[in-house]
Amino acid sequence: MEEKIKELELRVKFLEDIVLGKMTITNQEIKYHGITNDDRM
Repeated sequence: MEEKIKELELRVKFLEDIVLGKMTITNQEIKYHGITNDDRM
């Protein structure tokens, strides 16, 4: 359950960054943000 919450927090942060114009979307960034917490460790 906690892992799901962390994943949702990451997605929200990602969306906030886009909305605030902090980053431009590239395929590479989308792939990076698609990584799960398990893959990252």
